[in-house]
Amino acid sequence: MRLLNRLKRLIRELHRRSLWQVLAVFLAASWGVIQFVDFLTERAGLPEWTPSMALVLLLIGLPIVLGTAYVQEGLPGEEERDPTESIPTADPAQADPSRAAPRLSAPAPPRAGDADTTLPPAPEPSGIQRWLTWRKVVLGGVGAFALLGFSVTAYFVMWSAGIGPVGNLVAQGVFEEGEMVVLADFNDDAGTGIGNVVTEALRVDLQESSVIQLAAPTYVTGGLARMDLSPDTPFTATIARELALRDGLKAVIQGEVAPVGRGYLLTASVVATETGQVLRAFRVPVASDDDLLDGIDRLSREIREKSGESLRSIRQGLGLAQATTASLDALRLYTEAVRSFDEGRQLEALPLLEEALELDPEFAMAWRKLAVILSNEAMDPERMHHASRRAYELRRRLTEREAGLAEAWFQSTVEDNPEAAIDAYRRLLERFPDDPTALNNMAIRLLDLGMWEESEAPLKRVVSRPSPTVTSLSNVVQVLWNVQKREEAWAWQDSLETNHPNALNTRRTRGWLLAGEGRWEEAHRAAEDVWRIAPSGSGVHLLALTELAGFDLARGRYAEAMAHLADGRRDAVEAGAWEVYWWAPAMMEFQTALALQGPAAARDLLARLHREVPFDSLRDRSERRPDVAAYLAMAGDTDGARQLFATWEDAFALEERGRIFRFRREGHRAAEAWGTEDWNASATAFERMFRELQPCGSMCPLNAEWGIALEEAGRIDDAMEKYRWHLADAQLTWHGLRAMWTPVVLERMARIHADRGESAEARAVDERIVAQFEDGDGPFLPFVERARERLLAARATPG
Repeated sequence: MRLLNRLKRLIRELHRRSLWQVLAVFLAASWGVIQFVDFLTERAGLPEWTPSMALVLLLIGLPIVLGTAYVQEGLPGEEERDPTESIPTADPAQADPSRAAPRLSAPAPPRAGDADTTLPPAPEPSGIQRWLTWRKVVLGGVGAFALLGFSVTAYFVMWSAGIGPVGNLVAQGVFEEGEMVVLADFNDDAGTGIGNVVTEALRVDLQESSVIQLAAPTYVTGGLARMDLSPDTPFTATIARELALRDGLKAVIQGEVAPVGRGYLLTASVVATETGQVLRAFRVPVASDDDLLDGIDRLSREIREKSGESLRSIRQGLGLAQATTASLDALRLYTEAVRSFDEGRQLEALPLLEEALELDPEFAMAWRKLAVILSNEAMDPERMHHASRRAYELRRRLTEREAGLAEAWFQSTVEDNPEAAIDAYRRLLERFPDDPTALNNMAIRLLDLGMWEESEAPLKRVVSRPSPTVTSLSNVVQVLWNVQKREEAWAWQDSLETNHPNALNTRRTRGWLLAGEGRWEEAHRAAEDVWRIAPSGSGVHLLALTELAGFDLARGRYAEAMAHLADGRRDAVEAGAWEVYWWAPAMMEFQTALALQGPAAARDLLARLHREVPFDSLRDRSERRPDVAAYLAMAGDTDGARQLFATWEDAFALEERGRIFRFRREGHRAAEAWGTEDWNASATAFERMFRELQPCGSMCPLNAEWGIALEEAGRIDDAMEKYRWHLADAQLTWHGLRAMWTPVVLERMARIHADRGESAEARAVDERIVAQFEDGDGPFLPFVERARERLLAARATPG
């Protein structure tokens, strides 16, 4: 009972002294302070420990404030008595002024003998009252948050100046801003493959950094090839450091994942390449699988901050769970798919991505990667467009870099708007100036618009970085060749062979250069190497057969060429890739028949090809439908061509009929007019195709057919221009693939020169026909025989 009474007295005393009010006011003010500090931390990029330090200061202040309120008996101004004031008297008049008699005049002075009525002096305040005053509480609070401000300022000064362990690596001169850094595969102590997941997720976030340029997976693949290692070799910290040493890179990021109970311990370090010194180390505990992405997110943020990126910049991005997927199983599948993609096994990545998307249909990065693979493999355009659209629709769930790439890809492939795609790439490059994917793809879109010179600069920026990729080097070789910088193209080919000596595309590009110089035997050997080394049934293997046929046709070796094309069609069907790779050899055989043997032979061939693979088995929106329709039209089957093209045309809604649609429709008009010998209409349609819809300058793929339409329409000078373009300035990759038209073009040029009385020029052209095709066979022989007859006739003619 006594304890209960004491508790009641304590509660009454707390109420009397207003401690509940003080506590409520303090908590409300503290909540406001924490919210404000959180806001500043996020917006101004303050250190992550700033809110924690503010909370500690407030917790320290709580007992001080409550103690002051207890000692001073309430809030300031509420029943607070200054200890220096007079003690009140018991005089009723003083206690109740209404009972005091009215004072009519000044009080009389004291008389001798009167009692002393002066109030006694106020008691001195106690020690605790002198210390716990509201004035000191306010000053202490100001001082505490001044200490917080000083701590934050000191941190930023040390961070930006590179002082001590707080200083960032860029300020300390470890590497320059924007310099490339290599990320090694995380060691997986658990043996569950979680290390690959951590590596890929960390790569996604580190690619957003504005300070470090993370080496692309293609760089790693190329580096392994230069070290004579298989593409599937684990990229350990030792191998990563060796590669960085070779290329003069200054730092490597390495780490490991260790199981701890039901969770993991993520450790990482930034290591100096030359010395192996650990420059910065990081440890992030993860409680369970569900917390893994958050743990990787924290690890990435710490690495980016210590590298020299501002916290404000880091916090502007999405968390990894938002930017990738909340499903760890889906992320595992995606990681495995990316590994397959990077190692050149794109088709193996497709089912993995599809399974990941079944687990998380809103996994935007998986949709984007799926679209890229379907495009690279020329598979299922409808499916590719769907994947591109989904990635674009879900771009808010992508990192800034990935979102920019998804937008540009969507504009290019779905909207058919290369100008908008180029604009998207340029905006992305403002944020990531050296992003190799954006630079390379923007150059490709510039090429789509015939802007060859403009595409040179971004490609050179890509290949000027350490260890440029096979694709970027091959692209810059082609562009330089096509803009007549032949010596520079060969110089970059040497770089391609130095950096990627065993890559198939290295051999392919060399074959194209040799063909461009008319060195057909050497080009043929290069294509043979590719065909022999490439995995059987792969896209490169099948395309190599078509290139071999083209290089055979360039020398007039008809029988060998037809054998390669037949092998290519057969292998494509056996590989289950007829819809992708059957058409290249089939259509080359058709063009050969049309060019060398005429429309009747071309129609017979199309009938045989139709029995082999029915044309109506193509999907309505397949890009092959308008191609086949054009060939039917040029062979004179106008009705069949119109029916096939109409099915394709009707599959597109009005809003889907962009530049590529209009280009193909104009191509069909050109082909139909060509087949019906309406030469003026055909020439006009060709001009709209290659001057308005897809400008190509001197590098148009159909210069021979365009030239024939112009010649037959009586526009001889324009025709001769197109013939010269076909012979001399064709795109690098078209050399050989368009060789079946070369004897036709040469014979027409010889006749025009002769008609103009230009005997020397006519003789030179006929001599070229003989020299290039005299070892040929089949339908090439009549061209050689006619050329020899003209040469004999010219020698017999006086003068």
